[in-house]
Amino acid sequence: MTCADFKLIEAIRCSCLDAFNDAINCGASPLAKCWNGDPSLVVAYKAKRPDYARRLIALGADPHQIKDKRGDTLLICAARTGDIGLLSVLLDAEVNPNVVGQRERTAIHHAAKRGFDYITRLLIESKANIDATDNHRHAPLHLAARHGHPGVVRELLAAYAKTDAKNHTSYTPAHEAAASGHAEIAKQILKHERVHHGTHDFILLVEQISRVAERHDHHEASKDIQAFAFES
Repeated sequence: MTCADFKLIEAIRCSCLDAFNDAINCGASPLAKCWNGDPSLVVAYKAKRPDYARRLIALGADPHQIKDKRGDTLLICAARTGDIGLLSVLLDAEVNPNVVGQRERTAIHHAAKRGFDYITRLLIESKANIDATDNHRHAPLHLAARHGHPGVVRELLAAYAKTDAKNHTSYTPAHEAAASGHAEIAKQILKHERVHHGTHDFILLVEQISRVAERHDHHEASKDIQAFAFES
């Protein structure tokens, strides 16, 4: 690390724009790494300074190849932690939203699991694959349903995410919601399923989802889901 590179890293950490510009003028590289091996973009991410990340990318820092020890890209890290600022910077830099990381999950899997509906919407607008599956065949809708995030479920359903996709346990997203006791989310998904089924088949589907809730000891949720079959 050169003296100018050291000054650049410290300027990012301290959020000092004058020092940042001085370091660049003194020959610091936008690809500089700190003593522990973190590239300058990772330093900006950890310092929660997306504005510096944007400057570094404009100066030539490459956000496409950076991965953490788990194999997750910077975009996935931003989605997982809810860093909307950095995520926006990376999407503006045309980072691929469909690159996979650990467990074969993409950024939208992490946003869905964590309940970040606005990040989910940004990723959808950036052409993220809403039906991508991880190593257990979980689509983002499975994860949002299991973890009880109605806002994310709404965003995914509005983008026409598949409601009949099955994971490694042959559960659809509605099954996952029921198994976790999230009756309202199960009904939210079933409402979209209704148009694809005749009355008789829909009642049978609702009964099936209701039994899943019962099997997982969510008795009130089971009753709530069962009643949905006869709601107009």
